[in-house]
Order: sequence, then C-alpha cells, then structure tokens
Amino acid sequence: MACACGPDGARILKTKGSETTLWLGAELEILPSGSTIKHVHADMRVVGRLAP
Repeated sequence: MACACGPDGARILKTKGSETTLWLGAELEILPSGSTIKHVHADMRVVGRLAP
C-alpha cells in the first residue's frame, strides 16, 4: 500500500495493489470502482457518510 499527501499534509491518494482511492479534500472520496462517498462533517467531526 502506498499513500500520497498534498502540501498541507492531507492524504490525497491511496494505492493498494492495482486499485487507487482518491480524496478531494476531507469531503469527497472516489473509490477504485468510480463510486463516490461524501463525508458529512459537523464541528470538525465526521457525523455521517453518503454513498449513492
């Protein structure tokens, strides 16, 4: 497994085998399948997760 971080130290990319997960900020995650997950934050804590 390999991870890449942006200039602010936040993780932006994780590769495990041939699959790559991409993070666009703290709110949006793009899975290897192309599906997206929206992370819901309130007061700096994750309080929910939405996946279509």
